[in-house]
Amino acid sequence: MPVRPVGIRLVALVFLLEAAIALAVAAFLLLNPGVDQTYDFLFRRLNWSPAFSSLLAAPPLLTAGLAGWLFRGLWGGREWARLAAMVVVFMLILTTVAGLAFVWVFMAGHRLALGLGLAALLLLAGLLVYLAQARLSISPLAQPDAAAPFSYPPFEPVAPPTAGLPTRPVPPPPRPPMAPLGAEAPTVVAAAPTQRVQPPATAARAASRAPAAWLVVRNGVQVGQRFELYADETLTLGRDPAQADVVLQDPTVSARHARIRYENERFVIYDLGSTNGTFLGEYRLDRQPLVEGDELRLGNTWLLFTYRPT
Repeated sequence: MPVRPVGIRLVALVFLLEAAIALAVAAFLLLNPGVDQTYDFLFRRLNWSPAFSSLLAAPPLLTAGLAGWLFRGLWGGREWARLAAMVVVFMLILTTVAGLAFVWVFMAGHRLALGLGLAALLLLAGLLVYLAQARLSISPLAQPDAAAPFSYPPFEPVAPPTAGLPTRPVPPPPRPPMAPLGAEAPTVVAAAPTQRVQPPATAARAASRAPAAWLVVRNGVQVGQRFELYADETLTLGRDPAQADVVLQDPTVSARHARIRYENERFVIYDLGSTNGTFLGEYRLDRQPLVEGDELRLGNTWLLFTYRPT
């Protein structure tokens, strides 16, 4: 499941409630175009057709769309949604301050209006501070250690990171046991999406090089298959053989789901905007360096990253 604290869930539900209210207001304005005499009078003075009254539903429809977009991002544990929510809350704070100034100048400091405005201002300020402190993304991991012993499960303890790097997130609890790795498990070399002829020198060099790491399928119809990773080759993981180098037979995997490349002496995985997300254990990621024993989940398929061939 995505990483979303209880506070983020509450904020997401507030945006969902706002979207529902805005849709109800838009529906009311569309079904009752002549309900507001002020706007009706304004349209007549501007010589506008009464049909333009339906434009009054545009602001609540835009508000509903924005609130629904923020709800989806916050509920999915996306970092961009937290930043967008901070911008929206900051704009609401500016609007509230302008409203308080209007009440103070033109309404002779109406006490009830001022009290409600100050309460709303304090609530929005607290929400902005909370969103600024919340974190929804995974912290970068330490450098990979190829000599680290392999076991599954549980996870091997990770050495303390070097100075300046944040600590690695706490690993999730063990999952149900899967099929063990065996010597009879086939090794699958990721093939290119299309057939292409290589010159003899290139083919000989490709045959002589050794893989730097492996991805091992831990469940499903492909359990036990091993995909080789090379330092000079970028691989795309997905469901569509025409778009992916590593083909996963899983309907919950996107056609182009994720990409693995070698950067700064370690392999890094990138999510390609997949529908069901790419996870390290139970933590959703957009970009993540990989270390020995990391378990990746693409859709419903679990993959083990290892520097050891067996």
